[in-house]
Amino acid sequence: MSNARPTQPIRDEHAELIPHIEELRHLGDTALAGEADLSADLQRSVEFLIQHLLVHAGAEDRVLYPQVADIIGAPKATATMSRDHIEVERLSRELASTSASDRGTVARLAYALHAIVSLHFAKEEEIYLELMDAAMNTESVAVMYQRMEEAAAALKPQA
Repeated sequence: MSNARPTQPIRDEHAELIPHIEELRHLGDTALAGEADLSADLQRSVEFLIQHLLVHAGAEDRVLYPQVADIIGAPKATATMSRDHIEVERLSRELASTSASDRGTVARLAYALHAIVSLHFAKEEEIYLELMDAAMNTESVAVMYQRMEEAAAALKPQA
């Protein structure tokens, strides 16, 4: 256990989100196949995006990215990652307002979201979390992660 990385809680959270991100690709495939009803899959994906992924992104913008910017010593170092979040939110809102009968638009949006989010997670894990592992200890990451959870709770849409 002593070999665990300080950022393991964030990596674990990403691992929990990845199957849902893969469902976006499946949604795109199903939309293009044109056989099955998309309504339930579309609803499930939109719920994941709005209730979970965008909340996670907001917590990163409020807590994780300022920490990374401090480590790097450049206040704008994470701006491109925050821009990814803006695009994911835009596409998520567009998908939420798309009818399941508009299969081409559902496929386009689902594939775009899958690609952006997959690349975004890879950048975080391969670059930012590696920097944090080198610069922070387990206790300081735990405090930061607790702040992320509090930010996520504050950002979670009320049902």
